[in-house]
Amino acid sequence: MLRKHEATFELWRFAARYSLIELERYYRKDSKVFATIKKVLRLPSEGIESFLKQGMPIAILNEVIRDVVSNLDSGICNMCLLEATTSWGRGLCQTCAVAQERLTEMAAKRDILKVNAEERATAAASLAEQARWEAREAERARLDARAAEDQWFIAAEKAKM
Repeated sequence: MLRKHEATFELWRFAARYSLIELERYYRKDSKVFATIKKVLRLPSEGIESFLKQGMPIAILNEVIRDVVSNLDSGICNMCLLEATTSWGRGLCQTCAVAQERLTEMAAKRDILKVNAEERATAAASLAEQARWEAREAERARLDARAAEDQWFIAAEKAKM
């Protein structure tokens, strides 16, 4: 088989969908393609169902799942597929484990900032509501003062008569 094209997820998907077995295996052996396949399988919105909807045969998916599961036990990093895992847990090499921890920290900071932003938005809305209430009260007081002034003027006019 001529292998002139660089392996991509799209080419793998095409080969898998049309049961081009040798080509599908060739593309699946590429670390980037395999990482993308695993990513799709992990996503709650996609997973195996998305591959089935794209018309991939169950026999192909069965082989893919076998590769993914055997990769978990192989000592190869589940994220980069390059380095051997150590005792970092979750099947990750040191580099990917550190990156995963940083992503987790960044997500936590993002969540904190989101909460702070929501709290500031709530406080701003509360202040705006308070300002509207105070403006209404000031307008009422002005109207009451005007009414009292009019009453005084009417009473003064009646007194002159």
